[in-house]
Amino acid sequence: MSMRHAQFALLCASALVAASACGSDDERPLPSVEGGSGSSSSGGKSSRAGSGSGSQPEVGGEPSSEAGGAVGLGGEGGGGGGDGIVYETAGAPTFIPGLCDPQMMPGKSTALELEPPLAGATLLATTPDELSVALAAGDDPELRLYVGDRASADDPFEVQEIALPPGYEAASGVALSSDALILVLVLADHSGFGAISRPERGEPFSTDANVTAFTRLNGQKAMSGRSLGWPVLASDGGTLYFLSYFGQGLVVQSTRGSDGRFDLGSEIDEFTLGGGEGAYKRIHSVSADQRAIFFFDEATQHSMALFRSRPNAPFYEPLDLGDRRGAAPNADCSRLYSSVDGALVAQALE
Repeated sequence: MSMRHAQFALLCASALVAASACGSDDERPLPSVEGGSGSSSSGGKSSRAGSGSGSQPEVGGEPSSEAGGAVGLGGEGGGGGGDGIVYETAGAPTFIPGLCDPQMMPGKSTALELEPPLAGATLLATTPDELSVALAAGDDPELRLYVGDRASADDPFEVQEIALPPGYEAASGVALSSDALILVLVLADHSGFGAISRPERGEPFSTDANVTAFTRLNGQKAMSGRSLGWPVLASDGGTLYFLSYFGQGLVVQSTRGSDGRFDLGSEIDEFTLGGGEGAYKRIHSVSADQRAIFFFDEATQHSMALFRSRPNAPFYEPLDLGDRRGAAPNADCSRLYSSVDGALVAQALE
């Protein structure tokens, strides 16, 4: 054997020994580039040895839990000469509970007095502070809209009838701002929304509807044929939820821009909040942190609630609230308001 052949055989033998030691199923992570992000293709974060810091979200932020994403904690590997190699371990993302517990159950019902008496009323909206409600009574075309106010959560509501501006109706729901000074109404042709206002609680509302905040939304029906209804205004006043329907009904979440107008919005998961005719999800309220949404399911004739891990995430964990209308929680989700057999009811959430 020539010297060249002997050297070649020795190199081949060394390569076989090295491959056997590593093993085909024991892949090592690639070393991070000095000064780079040091993140792997799985999206986990890493830190170099000796830094003493874990992977933490920015102040006020929350790690993503969508699509199974996990936040990793960086650290140096054990012995064996792994200098310069960054090892990563996956960790479960931090989960901060919302105001409303997905396991909540309404307690014993307590009927609330309405003065003057309002027979057969259906709750349409409440304020988080429990001091104002919007109700409807009667049947189309004689359906009438009322707003009730009170000084404290222990007082009875004093109710006033609301004179609807021409071209508006209450059969497709209304939204009440958290301070009860703005009432969002649905146009009678279901092409959009308008708002009436008042200077303070207990005062009458204006009779002229303002459509400025809804101009982008109100132009959709002419182009898409989709009707709009059942508005819900989040407690921050900057987010509007509503039902958009044309055969299939979908719940839309819209944000108010810097110009004061709501954008066209984005549809929320059709598998949880979608439905065909006769099975619409007629939303009534969202929790103060927008992580729970309450609606009346036309298919089951029951009120329902859905929950999500953070604002703008998908909803999940459906909760059947039974045969009631207009379900809405208070600010800390300790009480639930609804209509049961035509009476306004408040129940502790346990």
